Amino acid sequence: MSPPPCGSEYCRPPDAAVPPSVHAPDRGGSSGMPPSETSVSLVPLSLSDREVFKAAEGRRPLVGSDASFTNMLIWQNYYRYVWGILESGALCVMARPADGPPFSLAPAGADDAGDWDAAASLMASVGEEPLFSRIPEREAEFIRAERPGWEVEADRANDDYVYDAEKLRTLSGRSMHQKKNHYNHFIQNFRAEFLPITRDLFPELKRVEDKWLTLKTEKEGEGAATHLAMEREAIHAILENFEALGQKGLAVTIDGRIEAFTVGEMLSPDTLLVHVEKGNPEIRGIYVALCSHFVRQIYPEVQFVNREQDLGLPGLRRSKESLKPHHFVRKFTVRPRWAPGGGAAGPSAGPHRTAVFARGRRDPGPGRGDYGSETSGPVPSGLRLAGGAVRSPRTPRCGTRRGRRGDKSGGSPGGGRHVRRVARRVCRMAALRTREAAPCSICGIRPTEGGIRPA
Repeated sequence: MSPPPCGSEYCRPPDAAVPPSVHAPDRGGSSGMPPSETSVSLVPLSLSDREVFKAAEGRRPLVGSDASFTNMLIWQNYYRYVWGILESGALCVMARPADGPPFSLAPAGADDAGDWDAAASLMASVGEEPLFSRIPEREAEFIRAERPGWEVEADRANDDYVYDAEKLRTLSGRSMHQKKNHYNHFIQNFRAEFLPITRDLFPELKRVEDKWLTLKTEKEGEGAATHLAMEREAIHAILENFEALGQKGLAVTIDGRIEAFTVGEMLSPDTLLVHVEKGNPEIRGIYVALCSHFVRQIYPEVQFVNREQDLGLPGLRRSKESLKPHHFVRKFTVRPRWAPGGGAAGPSAGPHRTAVFARGRRDPGPGRGDYGSETSGPVPSGLRLAGGAVRSPRTPRCGTRRGRRGDKSGGSPGGGRHVRRVARRVCRMAALRTREAAPCSICGIRPTEGGIRPA
């Protein structure tokens, strides 16, 4: 007889229903008030949720592509989004990607830091380490001010490229000279037509996508096949829900045959968001012509065009930079750092206390390092000695001058900051290693006081 599942989402298949309710403890925010129990229902994202998301967007307009409802819906099979409404009315969206760590987007309509505390506690309550990803700069600066102990790191691979729409329409100026040459070559050498997308064109559009996928797989190898297949699913999803999602598009035909197409929608009153842009890469200038005519014919009044991120892919980055972006929507990763009496109380690996490691400890010698400087933070139970004393875990030094303390031992002046970062990282790793129960026999998850975590 097989053992029962432990109750974590890892024991359920990807398409299984999410439990109707999870209890997210309200840790009291920065006030340090005693925690209280709140119930938040998490449900998988579906097309019927569009109006709820539109209402949340009305409270605070979108600036990044990741928070677009269309973007989330068409990539649902990959990111497996679930969402819920916090007590304040802010909307919390959690992603559980197939090949990466779970994360939350910025709470939509959040009015204060307490909403971020509640979203982080919600992640902890379902057994995930709290992590916010793809956070726009405005929200990141807010968190820096309201939660100075939280880690905020730039995420260049997810920065959105935003272009001046008039530049794309006219392709004027020295910076666009090369693109203008490609455009002129295309117009002069091909009998092209630019047609608004309607449903009767969908079969041909899917053929174009299949051809693009084949050429891309041959170029990049089988290693990229999985991601490219997921991208094809996303394109098919946006076409199947074209009208329901309020999309508009443009197709390029050459001698009556569709060779490229693009799809997008308004992200904000002055910004167009382009979701899809696919074409025959063997035809010179077709992408420039497609991009330019899309904002000429379909969105002639739009001021800016958001063409999403480059995902850190060198080829895609070169392509997006060649169109000379007007500006970027900077994105950040936010990692909550829980501290007694401040911020939300997050997942713990047991009782903890604040430790302060003193400055000026002697250099232990080659190949060894210590915390050094004035590093403080929660110390997991696995780092405590008998009687409550705190021991100082040691970590190998990185080998650079910045790996040494910035004191009389000869380290560079900025070395203390490097050691503090190492200390936080080691302390976090030690917390994840600390376990208090045997793993589930099905999925290998170990229950802890802070929720369910991977073994």
